[in-house]
Amino acid sequence: MIPRRHFLMRTLPYFVRDQKIGFIQTPQTFYNPDLFQYNLYSEKSTPNEQDYFYRDVQVMRNRSNSVIYGGTNTILSREALEAAGGFFVGVITEDFATGMMIQAKGYKSFAIDEGLAVGMAPEDLKSLINQRRRWARGCIQTGKKINLLFVQGLDCVSRLSP
Repeated sequence: MIPRRHFLMRTLPYFVRDQKIGFIQTPQTFYNPDLFQYNLYSEKSTPNEQDYFYRDVQVMRNRSNSVIYGGTNTILSREALEAAGGFFVGVITEDFATGMMIQAKGYKSFAIDEGLAVGMAPEDLKSLINQRRRWARGCIQTGKKINLLFVQGLDCVSRLSP
């Protein structure tokens, strides 16, 4: 992912307004059409597959402080990251686990729907399947390692919404 030149100008003000912000997540946007758009010849009429998650689901999660830290296109509070013990290690989806630990320490997560960085979507089915398999394995691995239902500091909605 390559951040746009105004990435920091659009994200840093959230930390000034609220000192308890742990991270700001922006959508993952892409230069190339995703496989669904490409294969359905609908690049102009169908949004990228990731748009629904990052622009709708994630923004909706602001209400329950259960935004998922998706790794790329995110800015973290150093204080929140240190309070969480740094980046979570030993799992494939360290971003997902780190975000939950930040939230468990009482920090807020926030998603905005403005694309502020751009990258490349998987270009073939094999790459897409490998990516999704890695995400699924990582989330299951994280759930087992930190036992999502019993993480101290998370409220009920945050525990059940990953």
